Amino acid sequence: MSASAPQLAPHRTELTTDVHHASEAIEVSLMFTFQNGMGGASDAEGGHHNNLFRLATEHTSASGASTSTRDTPNNNEYIGVQMTHNYSRTTVPLNAGNEGVPITPPTRVSDPLAFAIATEQPIGAETVSCMPMFETSKSGAEVWDSFAANGMLSHAPNDKRVKSASNLSVAGVTIGGAVARKYDRVSASW
Repeated sequence: MSASAPQLAPHRTELTTDVHHASEAIEVSLMFTFQNGMGGASDAEGGHHNNLFRLATEHTSASGASTSTRDTPNNNEYIGVQMTHNYSRTTVPLNAGNEGVPITPPTRVSDPLAFAIATEQPIGAETVSCMPMFETSKSGAEVWDSFAANGMLSHAPNDKRVKSASNLSVAGVTIGGAVARKYDRVSASW
């Protein structure tokens, strides 16, 4: 691999195609949720945090000039929640030959992970909403109640109440993030 090759992170992309056969327009909202963790005991150890992000991708024009989606009309940005999981583990001690005497004691090491969920939003539109942090060990009402009411979550991407790294999860509590996108007036022609 050459030194200039990009480093790609593991990812999964979900593409959906919905078909609406009725003649009247409808509103459609999609929500994605994800628990900050791997489904194990470390999910409830505490010290995890979620942050809202906006990503304006860069495009290269035919002339080679680099432009941001914020500067290019009719392009989109990506809005989502990044979840930082403060995973830690205990190392296995190394033994010195047949005597079984540990030459290195077991130690606790930090091995942080990051996950993200995001959706695309047309520049200038306000179709994406987020809930950067909620307790996944509860009923889910704080997420579902606002979504069921109007197809949006309780935090807009520009909301100053968005939780940040200063709001770490506490031991015994699992947290997640949610992102929703609302499609207004979906007609049979799409």
